[in-house]
Amino acid sequence: METQALFSLLEDLVEEIPQSFFIKLDQELKPKLYSERTIIIERGSYQRYFYYLSKGIATGRDEERIVSFFCEENEIILFDESFIDDLPSTLEITVEKGSVVYEIERDKFLKFENKHFTNILLTKILLANDSYFNSLNTKMKSLSVKERIELVRKRHKSFFLAKLDILASFMGASIAQVCTHRKALAKLGVKS
Repeated sequence: METQALFSLLEDLVEEIPQSFFIKLDQELKPKLYSERTIIIERGSYQRYFYYLSKGIATGRDEERIVSFFCEENEIILFDESFIDDLPSTLEITVEKGSVVYEIERDKFLKFENKHFTNILLTKILLANDSYFNSLNTKMKSLSVKERIELVRKRHKSFFLAKLDILASFMGASIAQVCTHRKALAKLGVKS
């Protein structure tokens, strides 16, 4: 199974993860290929699975349907406290066509190790995601559309693969603006 990248990701966040945790995770994670854009968590519903995005793109949309978070391959889909605290999700989480997501039931995941360890791990994942996107969103507010596109293109390899509506929503731009800048970059031979 392609879980080694996930294990490395987790080890970067938390030192001294018990080997038994990795063994259980490897045994229980199940891959799912999405053949079309699919909502995996409705806003207001409960997140019943731990999700690891192995391939593709996942987005988190707020109540105004604006993309405020996204994941690329080899990232954990955790954007709010709903999974940790068993609360309704504040976001709608969608995966794009062709995405491969490994999932495990929440209750099974939470029983792998003691509650203290699991809460520390999940909190570190959430804080890393929140910190990054709060910083990125704050920085992008002061930039032009062209500068926002360039910033995201440099940091995220899926830039040219993402659907225009996702990019436009995340960058606070129109689809036409994103399309124009993306085509100009492509003509220059610029790749993500």
